[in-house]
Amino acid sequence: MNSISRRGQTALITGGGSGIGLAIATRLHQLGMKVILASRRLELLSEQVAILNQDGQNQAFALAIDVRDRQSVITALAELPTDFADIDVLINNAGLGVGYSIEDCPEEDWDLVIDTTLKGPFLVTQAMLPIMKPKGAGVIINIASQAAKHGYANAGPYCAAKFGLVGFAKALQEEVRPF
Repeated sequence: MNSISRRGQTALITGGGSGIGLAIATRLHQLGMKVILASRRLELLSEQVAILNQDGQNQAFALAIDVRDRQSVITALAELPTDFADIDVLINNAGLGVGYSIEDCPEEDWDLVIDTTLKGPFLVTQAMLPIMKPKGAGVIINIASQAAKHGYANAGPYCAAKFGLVGFAKALQEEVRPF
């Protein structure tokens, strides 16, 4: 993100309960932002939010959401408390991979990776744009990886999803640039 102070703004981080998502949420929280840690794993999210909120500011919130499911996204966002509902920064970080060759990859695992890693950012972004566009400001960050530029054996669905995520981000950038 740019050097503009985001203190007091709110960030929604999908896949925010662990790994890169939690690291991002922790840093944004340290910078004075309210953070919404979003994932399917509410128990893990609640534990991490409790740790972040130990500072007494209560600037972190756990949001149970399945980014693969449109209704889950819509319902979860609608149930945000008022003090977390005005989201300024969206970080599409949720993702996963499976270790199969293309030849051996079960269709269900292909769908799981694509739906989480590529469809999820589409659904969450689509739900967030009506909140962000009227403000004429906002930041959307899509977390890719080296797999977005390089194909790797036994990671076909993940590489396909991350390649697709970069294309999605570039198209989105052109569509929302005026806002």
